[in-house]
Amino acid sequence: MGRELRSRGVNMSTSIWSAMALISAPDTVRQIHQDYISAGADIITTNTYVFRWLQAGATVVGGCCGTGPAHIAKLKELLS
Repeated sequence: MGRELRSRGVNMSTSIWSAMALISAPDTVRQIHQDYISAGADIITTNTYVFRWLQAGATVVGGCCGTGPAHIAKLKELLS
């Protein structure tokens, strides 16, 4: 999420950037989530660990470690 927010011009200069993005750029946050969904992510998360989602059976999780919507789309293609 952080990399996507930064690439879309959201201010990341505070220590609470993730919370501030929800206040200062809610449409951007919403669009990032939509982009992950459109790319094929089974589950979208923000600022959380994904291990429990993988245990629950998710095959593709978006947003971790710089993984963007284009990465998710390619992963889904390769896994299909």
